[in-house]
Amino acid sequence: MRLPLLASLLALMLAAPASAQVAVSAYADKTVLEVGESLLFVIEVSGGEPGGGVMPPRPSPNLALVSRSPVLRERTTLGAQTQTRLGWRYRATRPGAGRIGAMQLQIGSQSFSTDPIPIDVVQRNPPSIPNRQARPQAPSTGSRSDLFVRAEPRRTTAVVGQQVVVDYVLYFDPSSIAPRQALAVGTWDAPGFWREEMDVPTRETYPRAVTLDGRAMQAVTVRRLALFPARAGTLELAPMEYEVEVREADPTDPFLPFFQPFSTRRSDREVTAPGTSIEVRPLPSGAPPSFAGAVGEFEMVARLAPDRVAPGDPVELVLTLRGTGNAATLTAPEIDAPAGVDAYTPEDERSVDRGRVPLRSARTFTYTFVPQNQSVEIPAVTWSYFDPAAGEYRTISRGPFRVSVEGSAAVASAGPAAARWRRSRGLSTGGLWALLGVGLTLPLVAGLGLVATREVKRRRSRAARRTPATVSLAPDRPSRERAAALDAFVRQSLSRADPRAASLSRSALLDRARTVNP
Repeated sequence: MRLPLLASLLALMLAAPASAQVAVSAYADKTVLEVGESLLFVIEVSGGEPGGGVMPPRPSPNLALVSRSPVLRERTTLGAQTQTRLGWRYRATRPGAGRIGAMQLQIGSQSFSTDPIPIDVVQRNPPSIPNRQARPQAPSTGSRSDLFVRAEPRRTTAVVGQQVVVDYVLYFDPSSIAPRQALAVGTWDAPGFWREEMDVPTRETYPRAVTLDGRAMQAVTVRRLALFPARAGTLELAPMEYEVEVREADPTDPFLPFFQPFSTRRSDREVTAPGTSIEVRPLPSGAPPSFAGAVGEFEMVARLAPDRVAPGDPVELVLTLRGTGNAATLTAPEIDAPAGVDAYTPEDERSVDRGRVPLRSARTFTYTFVPQNQSVEIPAVTWSYFDPAAGEYRTISRGPFRVSVEGSAAVASAGPAAARWRRSRGLSTGGLWALLGVGLTLPLVAGLGLVATREVKRRRSRAARRTPATVSLAPDRPSRERAAALDAFVRQSLSRADPRAASLSRSALLDRARTVNP
């Protein structure tokens, strides 16, 4: 009797997790911006994959879409949940109230629509939103229950752009309930925040003993987010719903006191983490000219390679900005190329360490310079950020960078790096033009051949209609046939001068022919 019961219990514990529900949300990294500034609009899909041909939403007339192709493409997997992010940039063109319209998405057989996002465009610095009195945090709703979840931000005040880590923690009474898994359901919104999912360390996914309001409980961290506020004011985090699969004691079982480990039942419970708020202050005045909105603790690493080249060979300056700020919104520092140097738009890539608290990320920019005929000096790179821990702006600089140009352009050898650069920059286009020429020439030759063939046939047909009948005395024709053909030809020729020639005998016809042509 006990063996089947144990087998059933084991099968229950190893059951596959419930399928994730699809959730779609949209947000912008800033909702107040000056004319000429740009914002990043992000669509986030959890539990599904958006179909092909996703188009960005249409903006109001005072906003312009920079590119129809997404500038942000990310796909992350957290446990059994898959999350996809797509982002587009919009630029403010004139002041006034605007918005980014609703976005339509098709995911599988389901259709989703996001809410429009209001955007304020100002001519100069946007007016600071007055600080309101901080609301008290939501009480521990459900703290007397045997199962509840709540949001626990690691700070409740910040400045614009400063990272705020929020943990969602599931609490339960181990004497009556044991959760197996928790899945976020529905949609969740945090307007005014840029969001990054973080990894929860394995040790925090195991129950840990805590005391809450004098009550012995156990806690499990089910989700961790890094939020970056994009505007000042009191920003709200919406409630987050969870569906929790649990095993709980069955109070109706009469054998509960004797077989408590086996007298349990499986059920799904829905719990909601109450919403909370974060007070966000504007950045102080006095920002240096090289400040572009970065907030956090940063370091800059710069590397130039190679530092000795021949004229016309490329030089790469790799610049990495790394720290606790939001690397997704960092822009490339401007570098003025000296005279006699060709400069190209820098390429960039982003990396994120989601396992550290606070979240750390990096943005790497690769600048390409091509000195033409003489040694040059690339000026120093200067970049500024606001350090919220110190409460001040900081400026860091690297360089300048000396490039020695040796040899002449006529004899300069192109190494592997130069060859790769030329291919990537599209300077070596001989093969492309040859391929294009062949592709265009073959149809042209074929068309000309067809026209010539038709023209020859047409001329032959016309000549056949105009040329009088002649006798072809081919040597392989029989003698009788040749004689008949000759007779007919002679009669036809003589009948033009003497109509009686057609009725003459063959001997009379020959005599008549001799008198005409002696």
